[in-house]
Parts: sequence; structure tokens; C-alpha cells
Amino acid sequence: MVPVANPYLRSLLSMAIILSLLAVTGCNGCWKQSSQTAEEKKKQEEEEKEKKKKKLPDFEANPPLTMPGIMNDPVFLSQRRKRSQKDPIQKEIEKLISRSRERNFAKPGHWYDVRFQAVANNYDMQGNLRSYPVSGSKPLTIPGTSFSVTTDRAAALPKGEWKTFETSIYFPHAPGQIKSKPFMCEYSAPGVSSGEASSLSMPTMMQQFQHHMVVLTTQPDRYRFIEMTASVQLPLGPNQLGGERNLPHYIVIPSTPKLSPPLPRQSLNWTTIAYVIWDDLDPDELDQNQQSALLDWLHFGGQLIVSGPESLERLENSFLGPYLPATSGKSTNLTNADFSELNQNWSLKETAIKQLKRELIISEKSPLLGVEINPHIDAEFVDGTGELVVERQLGRGRIVATRFSIKANSIKSWRSFDSFFNNVLLRRKPRRFVEKDLDGFEYVWVDDLASMNDPMLVTTVRFLSRDLAGVRGTSQYSPVQSISSRADQQTATNQMYVVGNQLDPVEPEIAVKQTRRQLTDRWHYGGFEAKSNSGLGGWDDFGSVADAARSTLTDAAGIAPPSSTLVLQLLAGYLIVLVPLNWFVFWMVGRVEWAWIAAPIIAILGAIVVIRAASLDIGFTRSNTQVSVLELQSDYPRGHLTEYSALYTSLSTSYQVEQDSQGSQSLPFPSSYVAQEPDSSTPLRITQSNKNVLKGVQIQSNSMQLIHTENMVNVGGAIKLKKLPNGDYELQNDSALELSEVIVVRGRDQRTKACQVARVRSLGAQTKSPVLQFQSFENTTSLTRGIPIYFNPENYAGEVWRKTFGNRGSVTLDMLLGIPEVAEKSDDYKNWFFRQEDFDANEIGLASFINVYQELNPINNVTLGRVIDRVDNALELGTDEFRLYAATDQPIGTTKIVPESTQVDRQTLVVVHLSQPKMGQAKPDANAPSDFGIESTLDRDLRIMDAEDDEEATEDKE
Repeated sequence: MVPVANPYLRSLLSMAIILSLLAVTGCNGCWKQSSQTAEEKKKQEEEEKEKKKKKLPDFEANPPLTMPGIMNDPVFLSQRRKRSQKDPIQKEIEKLISRSRERNFAKPGHWYDVRFQAVANNYDMQGNLRSYPVSGSKPLTIPGTSFSVTTDRAAALPKGEWKTFETSIYFPHAPGQIKSKPFMCEYSAPGVSSGEASSLSMPTMMQQFQHHMVVLTTQPDRYRFIEMTASVQLPLGPNQLGGERNLPHYIVIPSTPKLSPPLPRQSLNWTTIAYVIWDDLDPDELDQNQQSALLDWLHFGGQLIVSGPESLERLENSFLGPYLPATSGKSTNLTNADFSELNQNWSLKETAIKQLKRELIISEKSPLLGVEINPHIDAEFVDGTGELVVERQLGRGRIVATRFSIKANSIKSWRSFDSFFNNVLLRRKPRRFVEKDLDGFEYVWVDDLASMNDPMLVTTVRFLSRDLAGVRGTSQYSPVQSISSRADQQTATNQMYVVGNQLDPVEPEIAVKQTRRQLTDRWHYGGFEAKSNSGLGGWDDFGSVADAARSTLTDAAGIAPPSSTLVLQLLAGYLIVLVPLNWFVFWMVGRVEWAWIAAPIIAILGAIVVIRAASLDIGFTRSNTQVSVLELQSDYPRGHLTEYSALYTSLSTSYQVEQDSQGSQSLPFPSSYVAQEPDSSTPLRITQSNKNVLKGVQIQSNSMQLIHTENMVNVGGAIKLKKLPNGDYELQNDSALELSEVIVVRGRDQRTKACQVARVRSLGAQTKSPVLQFQSFENTTSLTRGIPIYFNPENYAGEVWRKTFGNRGSVTLDMLLGIPEVAEKSDDYKNWFFRQEDFDANEIGLASFINVYQELNPINNVTLGRVIDRVDNALELGTDEFRLYAATDQPIGTTKIVPESTQVDRQTLVVVHLSQPKMGQAKPDANAPSDFGIESTLDRDLRIMDAEDDEEATEDKE
């Protein structure tokens, strides 16, 4: 490089080099800075995009479902897209999920467990879940009252964890037939909007003859054939197999693998379950509440079908062990020889179509796996089954077990399986299938003229206070008829009566036909009746027992005057203080003259004491009058307690009803039979935690409100009848109940045709009675005559009439006033009659006399006469069947009404079914649906499943 001599030029060159270096450096620096800005800008844009992305909602929920029902597994739903479509378990669960909403059924007039699934996505939530049936956007009003009821419970949601909450809901009776009735579940928590947290469900309303059938199994898909039997759902006919069928008698609910069994946890929420089929499910899958509820349900008419051979052994060491009809022995192979007797008695005759062989055939190459069994002493083999099926009655219900699996292909392909299923396993009446029209058929009962859709023949679940037969909506006297005379009349004349008592209109195609029942079948009928809409087992505020209780409360409730004992005690105390004590005190201090000054002061203080004591004695502020019915089954310590309470207050008071069990139920009790919904309703709340509390029952000054509560209670032990070696009987009371005025009624005596009754004055807790001495009585009135607690003014007035006028339908006023029981109040009777618009002095009937007698001779304390007469006149008793009636005034159960009343008058009628009617002999059907071209259950099952498999294969290819 040549040096530059010129200094100016050298300086200029140096400057140029420096600038060039700065330029190079500055460009690189600027590029680098520009690059960093772009990355930051890109990152910022991505963050902004992320922010713009829609956030997960704070709260998500699945539609709530009533139990029994098929629940969705939310975890499975969120992960199923990641799972292999070839997974057979996934396919099985998806089939159940796809049918879950179709199986959401409920019935008006019944209580249900509701399961509600929800998740909090962004933060933990501490909230409240409120559930209620809706009418429009408002809670539905309870018919006959001005109240609506919602159920509340606490519901905590940890972030990201699906939770299942359970609550109870009551569906009020519907005016007419409604296909579906919505109910709402609202979740409220800080930061959650009401719209986001509301979840509406639309369960299909069952008809009065429809019930649930629950299948507890780990292989639910293998029990789909049950849904297709004519016992469950009868097809319309051979020309209508494209999906149209009659309405099912049973909604089949299978258990879902990996989820909790679809059973309610509260006993009184099982009322629409008729049958449970148990096959290979681990009994520990049921929690303690479900186990206790199942046992209660069994003793009050539920039927459990145990499918062998493994299930019996699995259940022996479970909560069901003491109640099973047999214990299992060693495994064995069952061949055609083992089924020969069953085939002979239960395989229906072949038709002209040779392909429809109806015998059960076991392949010689693959014998059917079975088990040997040892029957319980109280169990019996079903007639004609070759000791392959054994059953045991438990109260009103039963458990039946088979030595083989009913889901085995050889069993369900048996062309006579539907007859075997209907008559042996379900224990229903035998059927005869007949043509209904050109395109359909139906069946009639072989030995009964009742309707095919008669609820009484679809389930055997019965509750005395809910299902007792009787004239609804009236408390007028009807002549008492003895048990023996009623039974004789049925035997002699084959007595039947019209089904129905339809209070509300129903659609004609689904109505229970007005046909006649064979009442000698006491197991299915026996003095019970199905109500319109609710059928059997539903909550009933207007039934026979409720009507009798309402009449009693109307007479007895209110404020009672001070007792004569209290008046005498207060007077004696006042005189002692005023004279001797007053004089003695001032004599001691030497100022006897001061006693005159103290006298007016003592009088004023005495008046205050009298007023205070009298107000406490008469319940000046509050009174509670209660009539209850406790129904027990023999040799079982738990019973159904129904309480009817009349709350009276002289000051406006807000009450709440507390019950220490989540399974308890409580609602306002209508005071009249008018079931019209008001324009607006008063909201009540049931809060659920470890107990149920009905809140917000506001009673105005000097008025009364009736409350109806029910619960299953444990009385500490069973009450049973023991037969002694010499043939006599005695009662064993192992409960904590102190019973008085015990009456044991026995079925009619074959020789004398009279009602047999034994009376025991008292039966203490943990004691036994003397040997029962049975006597003949003409009727209920005569057996309770002279027992004050069982006094019934209706029956007494009827006796007075018959004693004076015999069977005359009407008399003149002068004749009536001549009765000694009337003469003392003749003016009052005249005034009462003259106030009646339709009064005719020459035509006074029995009903009018009973009405005036009750009004002019009110009962100021609780008696059980009306209730016991309603029960005993309705319920039938066969030969060597026994029932116990008793009274007790001790508190039973856990119901607590707050604030407490200063005056309480409580009486409970205890009814113990010491024995139950026998089920009778099981008989096969007269023919089969295949006689009308209907395919067999297995063929239909396989055809449908093959079609579904083809559809799934097509979807997989796509």
C-alpha cells in the first residue's frame, strides 16, 4: 500500500475508513435489532392469538338423569376419540351411551334419585345445586296446595375433575297424560352465570302400568334379548316389525361397566322398580345405602332374579346372604336329562311350522354349566322345573335363583323361553295370545279377566299408606263387611270388580281397560289398588289412609282448653300462698298487719302465673297433632313410617321439618280434595346434607297447616308370630316399640266362617305375649268396640242407626230426634238440618246423620279408629294368614318439627303383616307369539345386533 503524503488527504481517507466501518457495524446492528423485533412481534402476535382463543367455560355439565337410568361416563366421553374403534369394551359402552337418553323415564307421583355430572374447568368452585320440576320457567306447584318445592344441596367442584352429585326430586301428579315432564338442575357459585349453570332434562313420563327392570351384570350386551321378550314389550304384530311395538311394561336398565350401579340410594325412590336381575356383578359395587334400599324394596314387594351358577356363590357372603333361597354347592354340567322335567312342563306345544321347535335342547358336545344348590328351609323349588329353579318369599317380595345362566345361548334360544321368563322368573300370570285385528295381536290372562296393562299384575311392590284400596275423596260411612263374608262372597260368586278409579283423563290407546279382576288372588290384589297416572307405590295425598288421617286431624287438631287437673292445682297453690304462707311469713317478722298489704300483690303475681301456665298447657302459641301409620313385615326390623301432622299456631310462625335421613320425604299435606293449581305458589326448599330439611312452611296466626312425611325406619328388631309345638301361637316383640291394645286378626275359620281375633292389652319392647286366645267376631266394628284409642265416630253413628232403624235408607226428622243419643242435643240437630239447602224433614238418610253426628260430637284428641277401620276393611286375609294391629304414642323415626310445639298429641297405628298370601302355582302360557308369525327373542336379538355390526363396519371403512 502506497502511503499518502498529503496530510489533508490522509485525514480524509481515515475519516472515510472509519465511516465505512461504522456503516458496516451499524447495518449489522440494525439488522440484528430488526430481527429481534420481528421475533418479539411474532411471539406477541401468538400470545394475542392465544388470548383471543375462546376460553373453556368455567362450568360444564351433562344433562341430569333420573335413577334407575344409564349414566354417561364423562371421562370416557372425553377420551373415546383417542381410543381404538376396535375396542369391544368401548363399543359396548358407546351402545349404552347412545341409548342413555332413551332410557330416562319417570312417573308422576313418585320420588327419584337424580344424578348430575359436572366439572369446573378453570378454578375450584364451592356452589349449590338446586333441582325441581318445572312448568314453563317456574317450579311446578304441588296439586291441592299453594306450595312449590325445590331441592338444594351443597356441590363442591375441584378444578378439572368430573363429579357426580345425587339429589332427590318429586314429580307431582299430572292433570291428564303427559308424554314428558321437564326438570331443572341449577348450579350456582360465585362467578358462574345462571344460564351457563342451568341444565334441563326431559324424562319420558311412564304410564301407570310401566315399571323399571334393572339388570346388574358385567356383560350388559348379552342381556339385550330380555328387552325383546313379549313379557317386557309385546310387538304389534307380524306385519309391523319395522320398529313399531306396544308400549313396554318394563323399561330395562342395564348396569354400565366401570360406573356405579344404576340403583337409587334411597329406599322410597325404588317405587317404580319391579324387578332386578343379578348376574355376576360384585355385590360390593353397591354402597351401603343401595344395599339397605334393596332389602327394603324386597320386603315390600320387589322381586330379585339371581342368574346362576356363579352369582349364588358370589352373593352368599354378601348383605344378601341371609335372604337367599339357597346356597351353592359344587359346579356341575347340565344335560338334556336334567332339563327333561322342565321341558315336559314348560315347553309349549309345537305348531304346524316344524322349524319352530319349542323344546330346550342342550348340545351333547357342550353341556350347560350349572351348580348344585342347598335350599333354605323357607324356600321351595318352583313346580315343574326339575329342581332347577328355587324361590323364597320375603315379606311381600321374593328372590328366585336358577342353577343355570339365563343368558346362555341354549337358554335364550329356547322357543318357550318367554313363557318360562314370564311365569317362573317374573311370577306373572299365564297368558293366551289372541288376534286383535288384521295387523296385530295381544294377550289375555288365562285365569284373570284383568287388562293386559293392569298395573296390579306388572309389579308386586305395595305400600299400605299409598296403595290401600278405598273410596277416594270421601269420608262417608260405608257398611263394615267382615273378612269372612267378603271371602265367602268371592268364593261363592267368583266376585270381580271394575278396575280404574280414573281421576284424570288418559289417552284411550294406552288406558287401562275397564275390565274385571279375579280378587281371590290376594298376592296381586288383596285390598290394594293402582291410582291414575302414578300406578302403584306413588306418593298419595288423597288415598284411603290419607283421607282417614285428614278427617281425624280435622277433628282433633287445634287448641285444647286447660285440664281440670291444672285448674285445681293452680287454685290450690294460689290459696296456699295467699292465706297460710302469707300470714306465716309476716307473723315471723312480727308484722301480721302487712299481710293485708301483700294480698293484692300476691293476687297480681298469681294471675301472671296462671296465664303463663295455662298458655303452656293449652299450647297457646303452637300445637302439633299427629296421626301416623307404621307398616312392618314379619321378621324384618325396618318399616315404612307415614306421618300426618297438623300444625296450629296462634302467632305467625315459619316452620321447618327436619329428618335425619336423606331418604326421608316431606311435603305439605292438602287439607281438601280440590287439586287446582293457584296462580302463584309459595316456594319451599328441601335442603339435603346428612339429613333432609323442609324449610319455609309459613303458617299465619290462628291457622293450621298439614304436613305429610314418610321414611323407612329401623325399630330395633322384628315382630313375629311363633307357632308353638301344641299348635298355639304367641307374639315375639324384639323391637323397641311399646305396644298397647294389640289385636291379632286371623283368616276366617272354615267351620264357623267368622273373623278370628286375639287381643293383648300391651306388648312391651323385647318381650313376648301370652298364648293368643282367638275369639270369633262379626266384623271390625265389634272387635274394636270398647277400645277408646280405636273409636271411630263414623262407625259408631252407623251402629246407632242400624240398632234403631235396621237397614232403612231414610227416616223422618222426628224419628231421628227420638234416638237417645240424639235427644240430648235435639235443638242442635234441628238447627244443623235447617241450615242444609236440600233439607227434607221426611227424607233424612244415613250419610246426613253421620255428618251431623260427627260435627256435633267432635273428638278433641287423636284416635286411630278411622285409620284401622279403613285398613282392616280393605285388606284381605286368607286361611291361616295373620295380621297385627297395635297403638303406640312413643316417638318413632327422626322427624323433628322446628320450632317445637308446646302441646303434642301423637298416636301411631302399627300394622305388622305376620304372614303374606302365597304366590300360588306357576303355570305356563297357553301359546306363544310365534303362533302369529313373530320371530323368537334370540332371532330378533341376533338380527338387530348383526345389523348394528354391519353399520359399524361401514362407518369404520368410511
